[in-house]
Amino acid sequence: MKKTFLYLIVAAVLSLSLAGAASAFSFDLHGSMLNTMTSTNNANTLKDQLKSGITDIFTNNTNGNGKTANYWNTVFDEGNSVFYAKTKVRLRFEGKSDDGRAKFVYGFEGGGYYWGDTNFDLSGDSKTTETRFAYAQLAILNGKITAGLQKTGLNQWVWTETAAGLKYQTEIKDLKLTVAWFRGYDEFGSTSKKLANNNDDFFFLKTEGRVNNNLNLGFFGLYDHLNKEKKYGTEDYAVNYTARYYWLGINGKFKANKIFGNFDAIYNGGYMDFNSGTHMTRRGYLGNLTVGYKINDRFKASLNTLYVSGDDNPSDDTANNFDSVDVDIKCGIVLFTKDSLSGNADNFVSDGPFINDKGLINIALQGEYQIDPKNKVRAAVRKLYTAEDMNYIASKPKSNDIGYEFDLWYAYKYNKNVVLKAEFGYLVTGDGADQLAGPSGNADNNIYQTSVGMVLKF
Repeated sequence: MKKTFLYLIVAAVLSLSLAGAASAFSFDLHGSMLNTMTSTNNANTLKDQLKSGITDIFTNNTNGNGKTANYWNTVFDEGNSVFYAKTKVRLRFEGKSDDGRAKFVYGFEGGGYYWGDTNFDLSGDSKTTETRFAYAQLAILNGKITAGLQKTGLNQWVWTETAAGLKYQTEIKDLKLTVAWFRGYDEFGSTSKKLANNNDDFFFLKTEGRVNNNLNLGFFGLYDHLNKEKKYGTEDYAVNYTARYYWLGINGKFKANKIFGNFDAIYNGGYMDFNSGTHMTRRGYLGNLTVGYKINDRFKASLNTLYVSGDDNPSDDTANNFDSVDVDIKCGIVLFTKDSLSGNADNFVSDGPFINDKGLINIALQGEYQIDPKNKVRAAVRKLYTAEDMNYIASKPKSNDIGYEFDLWYAYKYNKNVVLKAEFGYLVTGDGADQLAGPSGNADNNIYQTSVGMVLKF
């Protein structure tokens, strides 16, 4: 891991060189490491198949003139059993001026590295280190301005991941206000090295605050101005097009005596204009509601209902599927990204709240029990559907029934920095799984995923 050690050496040298400048900056180093060993009877659930991001990879094919739909349909094909081990590490270097008005942050990430692959083999040399944070922050105008590669933090279903841009945050009494501009992508010409003005710009406004002791509310609006030309990141496109999208949302948290919960209601609108002359309208929406009851100080239970719209007609000029910018969602162990050791190590079916362009329905009964200060267990039973029927394989009946999933998490607090974990997810597939089983149309009846590992933070 030559790059990783180089970054560490640079950080160490910088810290030592400035250690005497007590009147300028103070420094901190923070980090985390995840190690997991995972086993499953279906390796297809580990392929990072559906990535969130404004790539329109899930939108419909408009009468053959628009973006050809790029659907994944091998999720539940009878995949091979596999056992693997993986490591993911993050380090974050922070410098702060003594007056607290200026801050510098640089963070990088290694992983997830499979034990034994070319990036984590016997020589231990990796070339896949990623810059995760690189920003400066100033206290100014009764708030703070952050410039550079930073966490967006807009909404858990729309945009949480990092992006490069400029953000202003302030507080007015109990109200928090954020205004931001981010640049998603700007292609450089291959020969001239000049900007091609292929701009992808995001603008958002977000407010959140306490209404009373029992209710917190937030509102946000996000506007996205896209110009796509053949390639965006690693995704190829059939045609060139421009798009204008927006998201309008309200979210909140509430509590009353032993009752607690949270909710989100989001509308995703806009349009796409293809160079072929085709015009497509986007009309997607998402609703999320969790209501829980705190039985006692150690045990609480909740019911979650999530509805994410999908597209029912791939031949018309309207995309009714909800799209996310860049998220990692919590929605069980087997399919999604952020609720498991495996998902956090970058192995999942989807990191957004959808399956292809068909949306998602999740109905989950959840429980959490703090056995003692060191031991904690959590469990969930969920029913999963797509919002619209899948009809990829003509020989199989169309269906939206993905199946029932049973999840169990156990965590042991080893000390204040380390948590040891064991997790087990079991999906009993429904009729809709056959539509996501590749050419065979025969899904595994039951898919399990089990992991043990540790998470260290400092």
